[in-house]
Amino acid sequence: MTSFLKTPSLMAPFFIDRLCVVIPMKSPKRSKQRLVGSLSDTARESLSLTLFENTLVFFQRHFPMLDVLVVSESLDVLALAQTYEANTLFDDGENGLNGALDFACDWVKRQATTAC
Repeated sequence: MTSFLKTPSLMAPFFIDRLCVVIPMKSPKRSKQRLVGSLSDTARESLSLTLFENTLVFFQRHFPMLDVLVVSESLDVLALAQTYEANTLFDDGENGLNGALDFACDWVKRQATTAC
């Protein structure tokens, strides 16, 4: 697998400027289902939102030059993402994770001449 970041340093800025980080996030009420026997619903929702917010902080702090796109069925998740200057895209969740990622990738391709 080729990594663009291992290309000569003159090329790296070219690729970084064209990257878009896509973060799919299901509704916190439906996330972390594998922990049902270990955590309460409230604890799972809180864990999910904390991990999501940590991800947004990470990209904002360490990769501010990258566009971030959050795709979710949750309006609360999308509102939180906007507070971190992420682009947002609503997906109804009917087609699962792969459907949400396909939807986001199609959107990014259409936006190729502008920001993410």
